[in-house]
Amino acid sequence: MERPWFWEGHVQTAVAAALEADGWIVTEAADTESKAPGIDLVATMDGRWLAIEVKSYPNTTYDHRPKRGQSKPTQPTSTTPHAQLPNAMTAVAERSG
Repeated sequence: MERPWFWEGHVQTAVAAALEADGWIVTEAADTESKAPGIDLVATMDGRWLAIEVKSYPNTTYDHRPKRGQSKPTQPTSTTPHAQLPNAMTAVAERSG
């Protein structure tokens, strides 16, 4: 089953390529297929580091087994704000920690 362009793995690859094009060195990239925990991308340049959590637009079907390809019971537009709040909190915690 082909994944849509907005699948998190595709978004992560695009962000990593943009960082590298700007001179950043991507030192860590999480395995989005296995839903690895933690920071998705870590990059360095000139003694600075950047930690990024990649998020994509929610899909209307499940992306991972055992329900991969099956329709989700909720629409993406009804879950997006709620789904993104923990990510914003992680960004604040990472920055202030």
